[in-house]
Amino acid sequence: MFQAEVAAIRGCSDDAECGQVLEGTSCGCTRNWVARLDADTTDFWDLVDLAGELRCELPFISTCDCPAADGYACVDGVCAWNYL
Repeated sequence: MFQAEVAAIRGCSDDAECGQVLEGTSCGCTRNWVARLDADTTDFWDLVDLAGELRCELPFISTCDCPAADGYACVDGVCAWNYL
């Protein structure tokens, strides 16, 4: 369910669709995941909460840095940061 929800809120076909930062999905500021601007992230956050209650591991592991970025990009059909 989690992977399907992630695909639904992060899936894109154009850079302009992206820009909703999912705060707390990384320890590095520009490593947080990015969702589409129009995505309703309610179910995503509910699943994150449930995973915490059940002590499930989520794939939020990243480098704890903040690489320079110029907005957002749709990379291989997934919203992401547009790293410089």
